[in-house]
Formats: sequence, structure tokens, C-alpha cells
Amino acid sequence: MSISIILWMSSVALLLLREAEPSVVIEADLSAQVVKVGDNVTLTCRLTGLGSKTVTLNKAVTQTAEKKVLTEQIAINDDLTRIYKNLTRFSVVRSTDGSADVFILRITGVQLEDSGNYGCDVSVENKFAFNVLEVYRKPKSISLFLDNQLVVGGSMITVNETETPLNIVCRVTEVVPGPPLEILVGRLMFDPKSVTEEFAVVTQTNAHCTESTPDKTCPLHSTYTMEATNGNFSVSFVHDSQKLTCVSNLTEFGMEEMAAEVTLNVHYLPKILCAGLWNVTFSEPSLEIRCRVLANPVSNSSYKHVTIAEKGMMVKVNPGDNGPTYSLQDVVEEETDGKISTMIFTIKTVTEEHLNYTYTFYAKNSEGLTEKRIRIEKSLTPVVDGAEGILKRKVLFPVAILALSAILFCRV
Repeated sequence: MSISIILWMSSVALLLLREAEPSVVIEADLSAQVVKVGDNVTLTCRLTGLGSKTVTLNKAVTQTAEKKVLTEQIAINDDLTRIYKNLTRFSVVRSTDGSADVFILRITGVQLEDSGNYGCDVSVENKFAFNVLEVYRKPKSISLFLDNQLVVGGSMITVNETETPLNIVCRVTEVVPGPPLEILVGRLMFDPKSVTEEFAVVTQTNAHCTESTPDKTCPLHSTYTMEATNGNFSVSFVHDSQKLTCVSNLTEFGMEEMAAEVTLNVHYLPKILCAGLWNVTFSEPSLEIRCRVLANPVSNSSYKHVTIAEKGMMVKVNPGDNGPTYSLQDVVEEETDGKISTMIFTIKTVTEEHLNYTYTFYAKNSEGLTEKRIRIEKSLTPVVDGAEGILKRKVLFPVAILALSAILFCRV
């Protein structure tokens, strides 16, 4: 018998033998495992009908230069390749369960770069299955920057009231995956308002490899640095003493939110809040005008006064003055650290002449001077407390009683 015939018969016999072996069935958990850095991971591949065939454990990786997904051998059967032997956190155990061969890949203390697709492959039959491993990490830090300078969390920053958006940035570093960010403004005792839409959120990827090294491979998941940069949020006096908070909330593991916050100390021109027009009925001799003054830095009494333009003369009334015609009090609300006070200006005897005068309230601080002009006019009906100012009037009780008696008499 010739050698060629013998080789042919051997090939046929080997082929028949292979066809006689059962086909390999691979079972693997195709759902993604989501873990955080430091966890221990077990990836299992169960094969039926393996026989003497070789199993290769692989991991899918991305080549930086060509942006292609390639496979990297972890182990052949239960023997780790040299690279993974040096990574002491990897180990492979092979066991049997009935007629099945079970390969268990263990990663102790998983790292970010371990993210990827892990597969078991029987190449002779072109069969494979894979497990997806996603490794997350909460932010390494979350910080606020004002004018490119790091702001110490929990501190107070002084800014000026301006129409120009505040140059503030919230930065979240080395986090996987990029979490949602929210920017809040408000006091602790109230529900804070979200101003997130006023900020532009940009995500930057930090690869674990060097772009300049073409043959260097990277994991599928890299860390992120996220920045929320203010675009339209402008601070005003209403934000004074409020907290600006940047919140990053990772819900994958029930982690508590991470946040960085600062208290806004907003400097602004004094605000004089009261009605510009006051009505009098002359039903009582005096008139009391109240204006609230908001100022930061504080506008103390020495920087407040009222002027009255009368008969070609300018009369000035200072807090504490109590003359025969006018008086002025400056009542400070202590719980506001002096930032809010009420100026109480009293005309002790109101006459027709006072309708022709101009009354100007002044308040000054280091930001500048604010003035509020007020007029008085005659009205047939008394004006009671308003939203911005208070006009105190006494209702004539006897007149009300007479009117009510007349109504009841007519009904009878």
C-alpha cells in the first residue's frame, strides 16, 4: 500500500472521529456585570461536548491608533498567558460538572482597565460566547473653580452683582461612567432651584494609554473628566447668602451623591423697596412711610437719609432726627446681620402743601449710592398696607357704626 493511500486513510479516519464527537455547546452569562473598582469578579464559561478540544479565554480590547476592536488571549485552557500571569489578580480554574467542562476566570480587586468583553472560544468549531464586564468608579474629586481658581468646598466666595455670567466651573474628575451633573442654587431651609440648563456640560475622555504609541491597546471604558461651565447664570442680590452646589449622583451602586458647594456673598448696590406713590386722605394728621433697605456690604444709618424739596429749599432728615415736622428711624433686622433694615419716615402734620414736595430716600454702601423718589397725592379712600410699603391709617369707628345702623334700620 502506498504512503499516499495510508495518509489519505488516516485523514479520513481522523475526520470520521471528529464527526463522531459531539458538537460543543457553550453556555455563558451574556448579561453585563457591573462592578466598582476593587470588587472581586467571577466570569464563568460552561462547555458541553468539549472532549479534547482547546478552549481559549479572550478579552476584547481597542487598538488606539486604528480604533479597531481586537482580541487579547488571557489563557489557553487553564494556563494563563505570560501577560496575565504577571497580573496577579487574574486566575483560571477548570473543573467538571457532570459531562460539562467549566472554566472560571477570577479577577481579584478589579481595576478600571479590566472593563471589556471576555469570551471563551473553541476555534476549531468557530464557536464562542462572551461576558461583558463594566467597571465603574465614583469621582476621584468634585470641585468648583471661580475664575480658574480652585474654591475650597464649603467656603464663602464674594462676587459682585452683575449682568455678566459668573465665571464658575464644576469639575468632576476620573469617574466611570460620566454621571449626570446638576447645579443647584438655594438656601438649606428651602428647596434649591436647579440652574443646570444655564451651564454647558462637556465630557472629556482620559484614555489609559498613550496615543503616540500605535501598538498600545486601551480598555473599552476610559475615565472621564466632566466640566459644567456657566453660560447664562448671573448672580443678583437675591442669591446673596445662598449656596451654589454641584451634585454628581451615581445610582448604579446606591452610592450617596457627591457634591461641592460654596456660599455666595453677593455685593450689590442698596435696594430701596417701597411704593413710589403714597395717597393721603387727611383723615388723620400724620403720615408714616416705610421703605425696606437691602444692602451688602451693609449700609449703616450714617449712610441713609431723606431729603425733602420744599419751597425752593432742600431739607435733610437723618436717622434719629425727631423734629417738629419730620422724623426718621432706621430699624435694623438683626437676624440678617444688618443687611436688611426699614427706614420709617414720618410727616407729623400732613397739609396740602406736602402734596407739592418731593421726598427722596438715600442709602449708600461701598458699591455706590441708591435713591428712591416718592410723591404724595390726595385720595378719597385710605390706602392700607401695600406689598412694598406700609401706609398706616385709622378707620373712623363711629362712622362705620352709624353706616351699619342705617343699613339695619332700612331693612327693618
